[in-house]
Amino acid sequence: MKPDNRLESTFSLFAFSSSYTEDVIEKKHERAGVETVFAEDPEARAAAEAALDAIVSAPELLPLTRTEVLQVLERIVRFHGRAYGWEPQLPAEALYAVTESGGYLLRTRIRAAIEYLDQLYQYGAASESVTAPLQQERYDEDETPELSDLDTL
Repeated sequence: MKPDNRLESTFSLFAFSSSYTEDVIEKKHERAGVETVFAEDPEARAAAEAALDAIVSAPELLPLTRTEVLQVLERIVRFHGRAYGWEPQLPAEALYAVTESGGYLLRTRIRAAIEYLDQLYQYGAASESVTAPLQQERYDEDETPELSDLDTL
């Protein structure tokens, strides 16, 4: 964000989820954290606050159009074929239909497309891939067995 002379030609590209401001900056009180961490370094504090402001005010990307998603899927089919030395006989439209149940997120479609292509390559046929929302795991230290107890489990 404010590189020294050694990094003046280096650029970083960041992408944040649309809920980042609420889930991280606000709920985790990042602004208060900046004040605490950089209490004795006003220049670093100003840079960190400017970074948070830039994140909050950054433009949100528009969702990809159907045509753009199809272009990505076409490339995945080609790359998969080149990677494994085969020629998938699967038009992008068909792959689009197969991956549609995964929702609108491109990364979910990409995972479903690769899974589908892997099955076609390995077995000559593919079953329907099903995606579900991620679940949040709960970790309770009181329920964690001791290492010495593991041989009795």
